[in-house]
Amino acid sequence: MSSPPTSRPATNPWLDEPEEFQSMGNQNLRTHQQRVIAQQDEGLDALSRVISHQKQMAVDIGNECDTQNEIIDDIGDHMDKINERLIKETRHIKIVDKKSNTCCKSDFFLFFLLYFIYCQCPLICVHVSIYIYIEILSSSSSSLLLSLSSLSSSSSSSSSLSFSSSSSSLLLLLSS
Repeated sequence: MSSPPTSRPATNPWLDEPEEFQSMGNQNLRTHQQRVIAQQDEGLDALSRVISHQKQMAVDIGNECDTQNEIIDDIGDHMDKINERLIKETRHIKIVDKKSNTCCKSDFFLFFLLYFIYCQCPLICVHVSIYIYIEILSSSSSSLLLSLSSLSSSSSSSSSLSFSSSSSSLLLLLSS
């Protein structure tokens, strides 16, 4: 069941004039329209200035973003170079560490070799073994030969141990 349609008076908003304009004449209405248009022009000019200002701010922000991107790229390049150097230096440290571990192993081996020599011939071989150990530590083969030749010509009945340290290595000296 539908309700019967109600009739409304047809109104055209374009035909209806506001009450304030009904009493105005054409000249007054035209003056009023010019004032409204002038106010709208002022509003549009203000809006144009605001939009121009926002456009300039957007351009400035874009330029700043470009500058910041260049800085970030430079930082990234610098970090890549530093990373490469860190990798290279880490490899060098591993090599040095490996060599130092090998050196410690060889020192350990030499110590036990010298200990074995000392146990076999304690009075004679102790001088030779310690001098050999000292010369190997200082990596001087020519002085090793000289030390061995001087030890072979000298004889000793008693020995005393003295310690002397230098900047390069700890020196053990046996004197008669």
